[in-house]
Amino acid sequence: TCPDTLGCYPYIDEDPFILRDCPHVYFCGNQKRFETKLVEGDQGQKTLVVCVPKFFDSHQVVLVNLKDLSCFPVSFATLLAPSAGGEAGRNLDYTPEEDSGGEEEGEELPDVNVTPDGDDDME
Repeated sequence: TCPDTLGCYPYIDEDPFILRDCPHVYFCGNQKRFETKLVEGDQGQKTLVVCVPKFFDSHQVVLVNLKDLSCFPVSFATLLAPSAGGEAGRNLDYTPEEDSGGEEEGEELPDVNVTPDGDDDME
């Protein structure tokens, strides 16, 4: 039952990849989009299943509050983000010399407030 990406040898008495205890949070990475679902087991145990989107495509990370299991994505704006035209709009030939990044003398970078709903306010 070992994934192809892990080096492992056969076990005779047990399988180390079988979960015997129910986790509180279970992450599934490289998914198409962010999703969550609270699953309840036969004995009343609860597990928050979190689908974490592929960062390269979504530019999102996921934050989980372990006290109440609330969860939300945080989006990052990047120079490699797709334009309104989709995949063809990616600027994969970007070099630092093409953009000063707001670091010229006397120029300040804007403050960015990241909110749980994904809206970013630039001041």
